[in-house]
Amino acid sequence: ALGNISFTANAWTDSNCRSYLAMTGHWISEDPTMKALHLESALFAFHCLRDRHTGESLARTIL
Repeated sequence: ALGNISFTANAWTDSNCRSYLAMTGHWISEDPTMKALHLESALFAFHCLRDRHTGESLARTIL
C-alpha cells in the first residue's frame, strides 16, 4: 500500500564459510504524471556476521 514500507532480512553463508546479513526495504511509489505505480527497493544495511545465525545474534547485529 502507498505510504508503507516492507522490510526483509536475508542471512546466508558463502562457499568460503563467510556469513552475511542484508536488510532491504520495498515500497510502492506513485508517478502522477504517468498515472502509474512503481515498486521501489533499497538496501538499508549489509553486515558480515561473525556469530551463528541465531535469533539473538541476528538481533544484536540489527539493533
